[in-house]
Amino acid sequence: MPYIDTHCHLDFEPFASELEELIRRCHGEKVTGFILPGVTCERWDHLLDLGLQFKEMAVAPGLHPCFVEHHQDSHLKELHSLLEHHRKDITAVGEVGLDFYIKSPDRQRQMVFFEAQVVMADKFVLPLLLHVRKAHDEVLQTIRRLKFTRGGIVHCYSGSLQQAERYLELGFKLGIGGVITYGNAHRLQKIVRSLPLSAFVLETDAPDIPPAGSLSPINTPENLPEICRALSRYRDEPSEEVVNRLYSNTLELFPQLARTER
Repeated sequence: MPYIDTHCHLDFEPFASELEELIRRCHGEKVTGFILPGVTCERWDHLLDLGLQFKEMAVAPGLHPCFVEHHQDSHLKELHSLLEHHRKDITAVGEVGLDFYIKSPDRQRQMVFFEAQVVMADKFVLPLLLHVRKAHDEVLQTIRRLKFTRGGIVHCYSGSLQQAERYLELGFKLGIGGVITYGNAHRLQKIVRSLPLSAFVLETDAPDIPPAGSLSPINTPENLPEICRALSRYRDEPSEEVVNRLYSNTLELFPQLARTER
């Protein structure tokens, strides 16, 4: 069964000169699908171009909370227009959310942009790719208050077991990446052991967060099988069973990704 990387920034500079070669290598590792989240509005056109150029790629334009000081109110209107006119080419809205770990960006402004994008995702019947740090309760409260029911993925999950259970109740799955391979990631490892396998999907966040012991500081989707093996070890389940279920979990959220197998 193949792998799908549910969160990787293949539109970023480290991959620009070798994208076709990278995809070829990923295929050799049975990584056959990639979801590319957005960060700023300047990158959306490039995301859409990549989605059209490579059948393996699905795109999720959005406004990242860490760059809220860069975002303009007009960018929300541009996102709405993009979703309206390119709906068939878009898989999700992301990477959106709240980041209260960083000290400088305006929390209130983050919330304005987050709420607006949740409303848009609901209108266009799209799941969310969530970026959340030190703000899980606020994100959960917002999703409940706005009655968002499309689900999605909590990227690079860093919350508690109780918060994870609340996300699952709202139709979200938890993105598991390179952090699971770190020896000190005890809380995440406990969550992986405690929740049903249906709770998880795989991601790399390439080019960031390489697995422990990586020889390169640049992470790539080629590392997805290693991440999956680490998850399997903490669950004490056969790797093949884990791979199959995580692939099915991804298609539950994004059935259109099955096209990458053709």
